[in-house]
Amino acid sequence: MASAFSRRRRADIVIWSPSSQAATISAGEWITASGEWINDRMHGQQFKARFLKISAPTSIEGIEKYLGSGIIRGIGPAYAKKLASLAGLHMKRVTMELGGHAPAIVFEDADIDRAVKVLAASKFRNAGQVCVAPTRFIVHESVYPRFVDGFVTAAKSIKVGDGLADGVTMGPVAHSRRLEAMEALTADAVSRSAKVACGGERIGNRGYFFAPTVLTDVPMGPRVMNEEPFGPIAVMSAFSEYDAAIREANRLAYGLAAYAYTRSAKTMAEVGRDVESGMVSINHHGLALPELPFGGVKDSGYGSEGGAEALEAYLNPKLITQMT
Repeated sequence: MASAFSRRRRADIVIWSPSSQAATISAGEWITASGEWINDRMHGQQFKARFLKISAPTSIEGIEKYLGSGIIRGIGPAYAKKLASLAGLHMKRVTMELGGHAPAIVFEDADIDRAVKVLAASKFRNAGQVCVAPTRFIVHESVYPRFVDGFVTAAKSIKVGDGLADGVTMGPVAHSRRLEAMEALTADAVSRSAKVACGGERIGNRGYFFAPTVLTDVPMGPRVMNEEPFGPIAVMSAFSEYDAAIREANRLAYGLAAYAYTRSAKTMAEVGRDVESGMVSINHHGLALPELPFGGVKDSGYGSEGGAEALEAYLNPKLITQMT
């Protein structure tokens, strides 16, 4: 008896539900473009792909009729659970990347200079509008002052402005709503005893520029500690014991990315085991590379958008046995 294991191509449906913060999508927009033939040169086949773009909650019911014909990918958090339930009705697999609120734990034995350099660059990249941006900085009390001072210095060194201008290292937030959100999150944190170490305000009165902001001694209550800010705000809090740091890292429903800095191999292993996140990067920014799996856990979604794992959602294992 001979046996073979093969994978069969699927006809794919892509549903893109942009964030409400997307600058180019207007409310109520519903665009479909279907019937395009895609060449599969490897297998000498063609298949049709259907691409949908949705941004209004009223469009949810409109997509149900499409779910019977393929895979759903690239959906945003606003529709995630509803779309997952609809996909389940048709037994369709779903890949979801739904954002995060990434913790960055800095232990007492960390290389502080390196931690500041890498984490500040990662935090303010694209004005903090990155789903895996470190946002909640959980720093051991023994190195907290040094780390905060270094981070504030790095934030103040950033030149904000037109991204096409010489020397500019950070551009604007996406639109006026994001600007208003940054102001509101900062004001709420300050009203609850947080301190503004730098930034905290709009730059100028033209465009959507918000100063790189560092909030220190932030308690658990403010919105910025519980909602993804998706902007150039870094929030700092101190810890004294390992378990306290892990509790804070895992406190929220998010679980997309997490970071840690330590020289201890034991601590590295424990962080990798204990932090509830789809991706954990220790002592560097080693994620979001095309060859690596990219995805979250908990309310940050499931499935992978990177690495060989990303292909699995598009393929069906098929076993064929034959006897002659």
